[in-house]
Amino acid sequence: MTNLDCEALGRFIVSESQYQKVTEKILKMKTIGPTYIELIKTQERLFKMCRQAASDLGLSISSRAKLMAPKKVEVKKESKFDRMFGDV
Repeated sequence: MTNLDCEALGRFIVSESQYQKVTEKILKMKTIGPTYIELIKTQERLFKMCRQAASDLGLSISSRAKLMAPKKVEVKKESKFDRMFGDV
């Protein structure tokens, strides 16, 4: 894991933690007013940050689909003809 990966993971953890805290505040509110609307906007921004960080780390479905596994290199067996005549 590189420093860049560690920073992306840190951003993801912080934004996820903040998202959960804001969501808890929203769920505990009994009336809808200016504070509620601001919390909803904050929640939306934090969600976008979480989604982007998750994508950077390969944690989302679409980002995992883009990851490619290394292909196996096929070793071609040398035939009698190749051994006798080479690259002629």
